[in-house]
Formats: sequence, C-alpha cells, structure tokens
Amino acid sequence: RAREAPIPMSAAKVIPIERAWGAGSQLGELPYWSRQPSPVDADLRTALAALRARSRDTAQNNDHARQFLRMVEQNIIGPRGIAVQSRARFNNGRQDKVATRLIEEGYARQSERGQWDASGQLTRAQFARVAVRAAAVDGEVLIRLLPAWDNDFGFAVQLIDAETLDLDYNADLPDASIRMGVEMDRYRRPIAYHLCDAPDATRRGYRPRKRARVPAEQILHVYLPEWVWQSRGVPWMATSVQRMKMLVGYEDAAITAARVSAIKSHVYVQTPDANPNIAPGEKTDSEIRQELDNGMAEILPYGWDAKTLDFQWPHTEHGEFIKACLRGISAGLGVSYNAIASDLEGANYSSLRQGALAERDTWMMLQDWWIDWVERPLFERWLEQAVGYRKLLRPSSQPLMPSNLLNLRRATFQPRRWAWVDPLKDTQANKEAVAMRTRSISDIIREQGRDPDEVWAELASDMERLEALGLQVTPNAADNPNQNTDPNADGDAGQDQD
Repeated sequence: RAREAPIPMSAAKVIPIERAWGAGSQLGELPYWSRQPSPVDADLRTALAALRARSRDTAQNNDHARQFLRMVEQNIIGPRGIAVQSRARFNNGRQDKVATRLIEEGYARQSERGQWDASGQLTRAQFARVAVRAAAVDGEVLIRLLPAWDNDFGFAVQLIDAETLDLDYNADLPDASIRMGVEMDRYRRPIAYHLCDAPDATRRGYRPRKRARVPAEQILHVYLPEWVWQSRGVPWMATSVQRMKMLVGYEDAAITAARVSAIKSHVYVQTPDANPNIAPGEKTDSEIRQELDNGMAEILPYGWDAKTLDFQWPHTEHGEFIKACLRGISAGLGVSYNAIASDLEGANYSSLRQGALAERDTWMMLQDWWIDWVERPLFERWLEQAVGYRKLLRPSSQPLMPSNLLNLRRATFQPRRWAWVDPLKDTQANKEAVAMRTRSISDIIREQGRDPDEVWAELASDMERLEALGLQVTPNAADNPNQNTDPNADGDAGQDQD
C-alpha cells in the first residue's frame, strides 16, 4: 500500500480531545480546584489542629453531633462492653477448661471499677465508651499501659488527650523520622511517642510545654487508618462539621424570623395628609401606642397608616430543606438519616430493615477495628502481666505458666449485636434455617451478642432448678400439664389444687 502524502500543517484540522477525565480539566469552574496531590501527613500537619477544634466545638454544641456520638458509643461498645471469651488450650490442642475459667474470671475482676484505669473511676466498658468517643471527636486517642500497678493483677491503663502528642515536632533522625510527634523507623513502625505535659485546666488552649519521649510499648495510638502513610488520625466528623455549622446558623436565623413575625405584625407610616410642619419620622407629642387584645379594632390618628409585615416564617419548605441538609450530614457520618434526625416519619419495615443492614455493616467493621486495635492488645498485655505475676492459680495452687502463654492467649471477642425491627419474623427465619441445616444455633446466639456456652449453661441450670421444684416448661402452652388453658376455669381452682 502506497504511503499517503503528509498533510501540510496549515491545512491540518485540530480535533479536541474527547476521551479524558472531566475532573482533570482546567476549564470552566475548575482552574481553582487543586491539581497537585500532597501527602496526607502534610495536609494533617496544617489542618489537624483546626479540624479538631471545630470537631470538639460541634460535639459540645450541636444536637446532631451529640446524637452521632451517642450512636458511636452504643453501636461499637454497647451497654455491657465487648465480651471476652477465653479459648485456652493445652499444648496438645485440647481445651483447658480450668484455665479458661481462671482467665475469664480474672479478666472480669480486672474490668471492674477501681481496677481497670489508673484514675479508679471507670469500668472497662465505661473506659471503652469514653475512648471511642474521643477517637470519633479528635480522630485519635492515646491509651497508656501501666504495668506493675498497685491492684489485684498489677495492671492498669490511662487515657491521654491526643493533643498532648506534639503536632509541631518533626525531625529526621539517622535511622528514624519524627512526624507530628510520632517517631517511626524506615518501615513506619512506631518506635516512640513524644508527649507534652498535661494542659493547665485553669487556662484555655494548649500552650508549649515540656515534652517527653515514651516508648511505643507503653502506648496504644488508636486511630482509624484511611490513607497510605498516615501518621495521625482524622476526626470522624471532618466532612460534616461545616454543613452542621451552616445548618445551625440557618436554623437560628429561621427561628429569629419566626419570632419577629409572631411579635411584630405591622408598622405605622405617615401619609401625605400628615402635618406638613412635622418631618417624616419626627416624634410628636401624640405618639402612637398600641395595645393588642383578641378581636380588637383600632382607629389611627389623622395622617397615619398601618402597613402589614409578612416575614413568611415559618416557611412551608423549611422542613424539607432541613431534611435535605441532614441527609448530606448523615452520608458524611456513615449513618442513616432516620437515626441521625430521630425521624421515623414515612418509614416502614422494609425500608428500616434495608437501612439497618447497611448501617450495621459499618458498625461491625468499626467493631472489628476496635477489637484489633484496643480490646485484643489490652487483653493480651493484661494476661501476660497476670501470668507473669503468678496471679492465676489452678485448684492445686499451681499457677498458669508463662511457657504456655501462646495457648492461653487464645480468645474470641464478642461485640454487641442488635435486635431486628420485627423479631417474630427473624425468629421464624432462624428456625427454618436451623431446620434446613443452613445455620447453626451457635451462630444465632453469637449474632445476638451472647456466648453459646454461657447460654447453654444457663439453660441447663434453669432446667435443673425447675425440675427440683417440680415444674415443667415446654415451648407450647397446650403441651404443658401444669398450665391451665381453660379460659372459663375458676381462678380459685388452682389455689385449691395447690
């Protein structure tokens, strides 16, 4: 095939590029949009202080933010905290029931108020709720491990304000680097944390203070990783605080307009027939005073007229506008609109169930994150301390041995679970799943946040107690010989029989 002659540049037609990303364009309204990516640590270094301050202010003063933080505590930690179920084993793999009981009873004792945290004020569940709330507001929280503490097991923990981790301390060391107070090796594994002294409660703000280096073995730096090479945490409400702040301003203005509209319905103005010797707006000896009463009519002085004021508040679209704003806020927070707004208007079983399923997946992911970053490390450090101090003794007075610590550390963590919108339908579905062998009873019990072994032990204890009292309990009342099902039976008959 013969090669075509080249087209002269003067005759060439310039064809615009059609296949490209619109967000990468520099035309229209996009020239001022950022076009150069920056490391997340660089963004955090410049914005974290302001983000945290505004997040704290929102948490203190915004109703929807307080509702979100309550949901964080309720759904990640729950009312009873995250349960720990020991799975201790012997070296041959068999379950060590004695060690399991000792560990669970010991950790329950450690979790009590006065034993768990250094202040002696919080139980383990309360400590977790305060800590996860701080992580949501500040983006991170610091937990200090205190070995050799003066309590039953020689172990305690302490919550530390994330602001004490020096945001402005950055340095390059021979074999490490310090980024915003976090000292890391070349693989970004934390080596130490550079903490300032506690702030002075009599003064506002965090002024420069003395800084101390604390080894990483003594600190749990808890934050939710979102970016590659991220050294500090981001407040969970970061994308929503601006909208919440603006919404509060709008609501305040709307309430003010509604109050003015309710208080002041009209004004008086001078007409052309007014006294020509008195300038408009000038006071006269006969000022107009208005006394209002139900059904009252009023005659104005000569030369004055009344003008009605209509502020049009409350506005008919006010509610829909608030809902639209709250839907955006709920999307940024990762929760449903119905939950954050406490609005169940127009909701039905199907919509509530579908929304709950998606939202609970988010909560379960956060539960897994909390277990991996907080619950499991604290349990393992406590167990190491308790075993090392010979605090867990078998009936023969022989302590659990540190040489078997790897098998003793086996445990499962059961966070809270939720009841469904229609428990009857879900119970029936579970029964059918068990009958079809597509689901186990243990799985159903764990979904409810309980330990199957504990449930069965309670059932066995209940049945034993009922049998000792000569009582029988059956699922169906018609099969229970001790229950009178005759609606016409006289109530005294049962008393005579007794």
